[in-house]
Amino acid sequence: QPAAKGAFQLYRVSQSPSATADPVPVAEVLHVYPNPASGQVTVEDPAGERIVRLEGFDAAGRRWLSVAPESNRYVLSVRDLARGTYFLRVGYASGRSVSRALSVLR
Repeated sequence: QPAAKGAFQLYRVSQSPSATADPVPVAEVLHVYPNPASGQVTVEDPAGERIVRLEGFDAAGRRWLSVAPESNRYVLSVRDLARGTYFLRVGYASGRSVSRALSVLR
């Protein structure tokens, strides 16, 4: 299945001689767009898995966002953030978590 526009398709590669490149299950994919951003950012799980915790951290590890979306999609504002790289950590109802980098432009 091809990756959606603006998304990355990840592959797991084995080192064995008969190796194949298998796509990472869609459950491990998280969309954060637009990225880089200057206004609003959408965080979305394309498989529809429910996000129960969304946290944002700056490069020094200070938390600037902590919400409980209880949905597979959340829109947040980055208008008040300084230019730089930030990190989003998403926690799912299943207990797993995924992190993504977010670039903020001015």
